[in-house]
Amino acid sequence: MVSPHDLIDVPGEGQFEVIGYPEDYSHSPWPFPPDYPILYEVGVHSYSSTTTDDYGRDVAVYNPAKSDPGTPLAVYGWANPTNTEPKVAGHDRVVVEFEVYVPPFYVVNLRRVEG
Repeated sequence: MVSPHDLIDVPGEGQFEVIGYPEDYSHSPWPFPPDYPILYEVGVHSYSSTTTDDYGRDVAVYNPAKSDPGTPLAVYGWANPTNTEPKVAGHDRVVVEFEVYVPPFYVVNLRRVEG
């Protein structure tokens, strides 16, 4: 699965950072049907540590590297959050720009970092 600060490559949309922990809707009264098709794949870059660059700034380290293709993760799909108010996540109240839907039924909140 994914964790906070991981990166996700969404085909045709760009690269996004995971905000907070995935929201678990697998026990919802309206879960996905068990035979719902999983048709899509995203690439995941797992956050591993922080290092400093030549200027002393903190730089995140990912596995695989941010510039390489991510580890494939099967998903139901993705979309912009739909609401009249901005969706915010985490203690910092970061605005959620994108959501990815992961089996069995998790919603992963994302913010754009590139693309």
